[in-house]
Parts: sequence; structure tokens; C-alpha cells
Amino acid sequence: MAMVAATAVGLALHRAFWSEEPPFILAGDWRNRILAGMVLTTPLAATWTLASLFVQLWPKQKRWRRRLARPGAAVCCAASSALGVGTALLACGMRGGDPYFLISSIMLYGLPAIAGTSVASTWILLTLVHGYRPATDWADRLGRVMGHYWMIWLPVLGWCFVRS
Repeated sequence: MAMVAATAVGLALHRAFWSEEPPFILAGDWRNRILAGMVLTTPLAATWTLASLFVQLWPKQKRWRRRLARPGAAVCCAASSALGVGTALLACGMRGGDPYFLISSIMLYGLPAIAGTSVASTWILLTLVHGYRPATDWADRLGRVMGHYWMIWLPVLGWCFVRS
């Protein structure tokens, strides 16, 4: 139920933010098409990340420390906090200027870049501290998939914006 609700909220956010393709993404180049696909899936991925964290922290057992030490939960926690920071930047930045440009630039640069770096640093720290021991349940796997989504943003942004 949580994932269905997250999908509904993500699609509603997608419809609110991206009623049309962002004007700064040109449709001619295939690099820009990949970037447009990633940009258009950002609201849905953000809500799935929050829902995955909710599902993993549902009170199945009493030890929160053990649940948050799993890779999927740790990544979702880091990405959710990064999404919170990005949303706060969006709220503070909308005080003046063109709101569509501010929303689209934060969605393109702020949220994915912050979330991708926080996911990468979380996985590095988990590996250094106590090894990478993933759980076998579907919630942890979904959290790891969402972590890979946010980490893929970093090379995609570098690859699409640096022209050769």
C-alpha cells in the first residue's frame, strides 16, 4: 500500500512540476534525451525512496540500529535527508524570480546531485565500518535499487553537460 501511495504522489508531483518538457533540455541530441528521461523520473524516484524508507522502518523488530545498518535502509535514509535539504532549498529559492526556472533547476541539479553524493558516501562508510552486508528481503533490495538510481545521476550529469 505504501508503494502504491508513493506512486500516486510521485505521478501527481510529476504532473505538477513537468506539465511539459523542461525548456533547457534540447530534444535533438540523444544525450539530452537520456537527461530528459532522468529528469522526468525524479519526482517518482523521490517518493519511492521515502516510501522504501517507511517500509523498511515499519516496526517489525525493536532494534532500529540493526535495521538502519542495512545498506538499503541506510541509503534511503541518506537520500531522504538529502531530498529534504533540496526541498528546503527549493522553498527558500522561490521567494523571488521565475518559479518554473527555480523548480526545474533544483529538480535537475539540486535534488539528484545532493542525493547521489549522500548515497555514495553512505555506501563507502558502510563498507569501511562494518562491511557490506545486504539483507535478503524485498524492502532492502528496493532501497538498494533506489540508491543505484541516485548514484547514476552523478555520471549522467557530468556526461550530458560536458560537451566534447
